[in-house]
Amino acid sequence: TIDFKDLEQGHQSGPYSVSAETLILPFKMLGSGAGSSTWRLVAGTPPSAPSPPVAGTNPAADSVPEILARTLKDSQGSDNARQRGDMDQRNAARATAYRGGAAQAYYVQGTILFLKRYYKEAWYAYAKAASLAPQNAVYLNNLAMVLLELGRLQDARGILDWVVKSYPNLDPPWGNLGAGCLKLRDVACAATAFQRALALAPGNGLYAYGYGKALEAQGRSAEAKGYYAQAFRNGYG
Repeated sequence: TIDFKDLEQGHQSGPYSVSAETLILPFKMLGSGAGSSTWRLVAGTPPSAPSPPVAGTNPAADSVPEILARTLKDSQGSDNARQRGDMDQRNAARATAYRGGAAQAYYVQGTILFLKRYYKEAWYAYAKAASLAPQNAVYLNNLAMVLLELGRLQDARGILDWVVKSYPNLDPPWGNLGAGCLKLRDVACAATAFQRALALAPGNGLYAYGYGKALEAQGRSAEAKGYYAQAFRNGYG
């Protein structure tokens, strides 16, 4: 039995396998449905709780709490006050039904809205979830993902830089960081991020495609073709 302090899974039981560097859990950490998830210990890094979000290596960069506060405020400036009010009412009514309380209830609403491409409303819901649970990797990753869709690239990167540093064994934040860095034309960052994502999830065609795009931008077209072919084989036609 494993209890998760910050992740939405909460309390889980089931058979698992563990070795010196690898832990395989009998359920998905990101997403629903049947499956498993694999965690790897980063060499030379003992397991520990992540430190609270702080500013990145760029001294001019905002800290993650500053980004979260700003993006929540900005998400409330859209012309969708009625929809935001409806979300708040639904959240107040249903928060107790979720193990993660109000934060998870906002996250669930955000995911439904994101999949329907209501990005501004999803932005508000994800921003509320992240403000209530600012160390939850899933909420932060999804907030960054919708910020990428809305063109708020620097804010998305600031969040993802912290997430991949604190939770290096989750592949979706690495993939989103790669996508953000491509949009920012930081090819070296994109290549590194997609490479890490592929190492964690080698069967993900999207990561192979993204890595190919990064290689092509570096003038390594012949290598890129191999990754495009890998992406196609893994369903990313």
